[in-house]
Amino acid sequence: MKLGSKVNAAVVTVFAITVVALILAAFMSSRSIMKNMLESQQIGLVKDNAANVDTWVKGKLDIIDAGAKDLSKYPNSEKGYILNQVKVLTAAGNYRKVYTGYEDGVVIFSDEWAAPADYDPRKRPWYTQTKEQPKTGLTPPYIASSTGKLTLSFMSPLTGNGSFNGVLSSDIALDEIIQKVLSVKLGSSGYAFVVDDKGKILIHPRPEYDLKKSLGDLSPDLKDATQKLSANPEALIEYRLDGKDQVLSYARIPSTGWFLCVTTDKSDIFAPVTKQLVALTTLGLLFLAIGVTLVVVFISRLLKPLGSFCERVSDIAQGEGDLTKRIDVGDRNDEIGVLAEKLNFFV
Repeated sequence: MKLGSKVNAAVVTVFAITVVALILAAFMSSRSIMKNMLESQQIGLVKDNAANVDTWVKGKLDIIDAGAKDLSKYPNSEKGYILNQVKVLTAAGNYRKVYTGYEDGVVIFSDEWAAPADYDPRKRPWYTQTKEQPKTGLTPPYIASSTGKLTLSFMSPLTGNGSFNGVLSSDIALDEIIQKVLSVKLGSSGYAFVVDDKGKILIHPRPEYDLKKSLGDLSPDLKDATQKLSANPEALIEYRLDGKDQVLSYARIPSTGWFLCVTTDKSDIFAPVTKQLVALTTLGLLFLAIGVTLVVVFISRLLKPLGSFCERVSDIAQGEGDLTKRIDVGDRNDEIGVLAEKLNFFV
């Protein structure tokens, strides 16, 4: 291999390695930055939507809490007064119905439903839960037998003279919450759902999952998700679903203890990073091609006199050289210029 080719190969190799190293360094750095930024955006998305759900729940709890406190001020109120109050509360909170149950077994419904003789409010879950934990709260979601809809009950204790007298409760379909959750989108494939603190699915785009599936049923990688939920109120979990890498981000809904989750394809999230890699690679290859071309041209011109030296010395060595012929390298003062000057002097 000629010296010029060797020099070209060496310089081009070093140049190419440098360019590739710079591209990789730039990509890794920007990938890390964009990864953190995208993850923050995901967490921000679920936190904002979890806050919306939390606000809705707190609003319903506050109305029932205020109603219970008002009724507790007048523990011996007439049925007509109580009925009027639960009707007002129903309209104020947009509940399906509001009702009171008392320790003596009396129950009053805002829709004036006449309970059958064997109906005992003291045995109902909303009553027993509140009696065991006398504070404003809510039941786990359930399917209402009368409507077939996913429903919540908000309830608060009724007191009088320092003793427990009964429970003010309400029923409300989760249609509004379901709409809020299902409207959350991320990228082209992302969707939202809600689970409780045990990982049980409460609201999902596939209704057949509601109250019947858990995170572990979606993917084996989510079997221990409950531990992660309890350890961190907001985080990301990577898992595989149907052979694809997925990213699940979640945030806690404080008033309920539930978690709003958003899941999407990992490739969808990191699409901007992939685009950046393609752009960097294209730019790098273009820069490499231009650089290699300039290097080859420069080195070829730089070493061009060496070819004349080889021919001149070969002619002299064979006794056929024209000793009056000079080697012209211009005004170069480098080693090649000095070599040309000495060779011209010699002949």
